[in-house]
Amino acid sequence: MIENNSVEIRSEILHGFQRIMFSGELVYGQTEKIREEIFSLLVDCDGYILDLQNVKTIDSTGFGILVSIAKKLKNQNRNRMVVVINKPSILQLFKITKLTLIFPVVETKEEAVKLLSEGLSSPPELLIDDY
Repeated sequence: MIENNSVEIRSEILHGFQRIMFSGELVYGQTEKIREEIFSLLVDCDGYILDLQNVKTIDSTGFGILVSIAKKLKNQNRNRMVVVINKPSILQLFKITKLTLIFPVVETKEEAVKLLSEGLSSPPELLIDDY
């Protein structure tokens, strides 16, 4: 678990997939430290769930963390990833930034597990390297 003033990050293995749970604010001022600490949490598994259900606020540097995670995993040929978002405001920001073209987005961890278990049937509309 990683904690600082405005964000908490926890990790667990869920049905063979690593679930990384973010709580609080993914905003400017802490991103570099968080990025490195998240990288240290990553384990080799069948897929990854980035769970943003408890994120209150995210800005461009927070989105940068998610893109960095995706690029790191892709470079290690571990690019099966789903994002969980249950807040309309956060989902709207994902749409505005076009990240919904890169990441499959679902509303619950159960949907994420199901999607990863069934295999990601279609490639993303936009490749992470093209973002």
